[in-house]
Amino acid sequence: MGGMPTRAHLGGNVVPVPLGHEPAGEVVEVGAEVDGLKVGDRVVVDPQDAPTGIIGCGGVHGGMSEYLLIENAEVGSSVAVFPDTVPFAVASLNEPMAVARNCVNRSKAERAFRLALTPGAAEKVVVTLGDED
Repeated sequence: MGGMPTRAHLGGNVVPVPLGHEPAGEVVEVGAEVDGLKVGDRVVVDPQDAPTGIIGCGGVHGGMSEYLLIENAEVGSSVAVFPDTVPFAVASLNEPMAVARNCVNRSKAERAFRLALTPGAAEKVVVTLGDED
């Protein structure tokens, strides 16, 4: 999961930043105004949809916390429900794989491409353009 341990790169005071940018987990509580989610649902979270800042990259929440508050939770926007057959580690690849696919689509590449994932590091996606083997 992405994130930075401090904001030292911004200058000034060094303050901790919650880590965890591509969270997936199980719903343990649902607010009264939330539709489409129930306790026990397995969800992947859009880290950029949080009103208090990007989850795990400067916001007040991090995906590596034991519990993560999803503000203004909305299925199809801030969260997506996924089936029990998909492991959490695979579901958390949703955001980095979407970024990789967007990069390939925007490149208008005409040759075949392969995606290689670095084991244990979901945020490291390598796109190789070239002939298929």
